[in-house]
Amino acid sequence: FIEHERASAQREAPPHGEVGMSVVHRFFEGVKERGFVLRKRTYLPGSSVGRHVITRDQFVLVLEGEGEYVTHGQVHKLRPGTAVYAYDDTPIAIRPTGGAALSLLMAWSRAEQPVPDAYVVVDRDVAHLEPAPVGEQGRSVNYKLFMGEPGRMLEFRRRTLEVGAAIGQHVVSNDQAYYVLQGAGEMRVNGRVHKLEAGMAAYVYDSSALSIKQTGPEPLSYILTFPYAGKPPTLPAVVVDGAR
Repeated sequence: FIEHERASAQREAPPHGEVGMSVVHRFFEGVKERGFVLRKRTYLPGSSVGRHVITRDQFVLVLEGEGEYVTHGQVHKLRPGTAVYAYDDTPIAIRPTGGAALSLLMAWSRAEQPVPDAYVVVDRDVAHLEPAPVGEQGRSVNYKLFMGEPGRMLEFRRRTLEVGAAIGQHVVSNDQAYYVLQGAGEMRVNGRVHKLEAGMAAYVYDSSALSIKQTGPEPLSYILTFPYAGKPPTLPAVVVDGAR
């Protein structure tokens, strides 16, 4: 399934408090039996999300703007490239700052899960330049977000394929969702080719044959998320702060 964000845009009051207005993009709402939810939400200046307790592990990546992410009374500064992993049963609140809109990419599992807290990280601190996987055609930058955080239920990664790079065909071992941050490319799923561009999202089912290649004059950068098996007991929230 391939979707462009403009096809799913809805203007509405932010959840949990309804201060101000937001624009939400609900990707793959019509996809049955999907393992997790992928959304983009833009909080307009003056809006905020009131304090509430999340009921699923949740990943948040800041695409644009600045803001604050509050959990257990601790305030984490948000800016483009900041990533947050919050465990279920964590009380959170979100508010934009700086007078501009705050745009977030969000993902969470639909499955029932146990309990913990949250984490914050900077993408540049976990960037690794390496050959593109599966075939090693060209180079890529792999941002391994939250690889060391025990107890997580989601894998959340960012990868940038440099010009001319490609990921060879392989069979995925779980449901996967992609969101294109910048650049252009092609995704081949079970022999069918889909064009990729910034703002597009793709949902790939378990056991699909998949390959991705960069096209155009600039690198192809995207977010990839999929379920992570096994989650030990209680831990805090992780925030990775960094510029895109």
